Amino acid sequence: MKVFLYICADSENVIEDALGNLDTNFNKELEIDSVTDDFIKQLPDDKVSEIERIGRKHQVQIKVEKRIGRVRIEGLHADVGRVKTEVLNLMSGIEKMENKKKQEAMLSQLVQWYYIEITEDREELVCYSEHINATIEEAYQRKEKILKLPADVPIIIDFDTFEEYPITDPSNKVKVIRKDKIKDSVSEIPPQWAPMDKDNLRLIVLKSTSKEYIDVASLFMATVKKENPTASVPISKIERIQNRTLYAQYQNKKKLIDEMNPGQINEMDLWHGTAGYAVDSINVHGFNRSFCGKNATKHGDGVYFAKKSYYSARDMFSPPDTAGNKKMYLTKVLTGKYALGTQGMRVPPPLVPGRPELHDSVVDDIKTPFIFVIFHDTQAYPDYLITFKWN
Repeated sequence: MKVFLYICADSENVIEDALGNLDTNFNKELEIDSVTDDFIKQLPDDKVSEIERIGRKHQVQIKVEKRIGRVRIEGLHADVGRVKTEVLNLMSGIEKMENKKKQEAMLSQLVQWYYIEITEDREELVCYSEHINATIEEAYQRKEKILKLPADVPIIIDFDTFEEYPITDPSNKVKVIRKDKIKDSVSEIPPQWAPMDKDNLRLIVLKSTSKEYIDVASLFMATVKKENPTASVPISKIERIQNRTLYAQYQNKKKLIDEMNPGQINEMDLWHGTAGYAVDSINVHGFNRSFCGKNATKHGDGVYFAKKSYYSARDMFSPPDTAGNKKMYLTKVLTGKYALGTQGMRVPPPLVPGRPELHDSVVDDIKTPFIFVIFHDTQAYPDYLITFKWN
């Protein structure tokens, strides 16, 4: 802002004296000060504008020199001190906020909270923002029972049930999950696996004298001849499927289902017969629902597994090749909470009618289930492949 000052007098000497006195007095009142901090070099543009607004409010000239990390303040002595204090307070607040954001970002690399968003045919883990994630984790570490998150409609996090719901509708609940990324990043492979080096997939033929072979063969032979006790069922070989990617995906899904269904058995060893042409695909990619309908859709359009090996040994499920070899997998399956399956079902039914949460699998009979059907490919891991003949 410019100020024009007109001086009138009866002589130039008087005017010069007046100007001299003005300069002297003005210089006494004028002050130049500065705030220097490397943090100024990192100030975002909106914060620079905020600092400049302080100068305009007090009619003090402020220049933010980001390159050298300095804020220059020029004005009347009484105003400069007040402005400098405001600038320092503002910068302190900005620095605390930026440090807090960095801490929140660092925390999200260690621990992440999620809520489970359920759509028509899938469940998805959705991250809370870094700020909310930190707020939840701090409350969790303080061992609070519940946390109220501010929003248009405040949200309640219940740490006893690990659920979230709007304060106005406690029945509208979704599951929340806490993931410790440090622990989860150490993806342990089963101790019996052979060294993988850099391979993602290895098929290990078990020695027929090993305990592992005998255990798998015993499970297989325990029921395979139920429908024909006099049949000869020689085992040609048993292979252990070592697939890093599939195993990691399966373990992540298992952790999720275990957290959602605490205190119950969520995993079973089940059988799956298949044709020889599908073996390579299953070993690499796992069980794909696109194969459903090849042999059975009575209980839904998913992947089918049986409790007993004799069922999967039927030719319709494990057809022999030209040499008479048949294929069957001993599979780890996450059955979780199951419901009765029906023809044409593409996803499990809701746990509670009208609610979005779904069962984990479906079965042929609720009281004595024998057939289990899953609709998520990561819910099963092909543990062992048995090649056998039926004579």
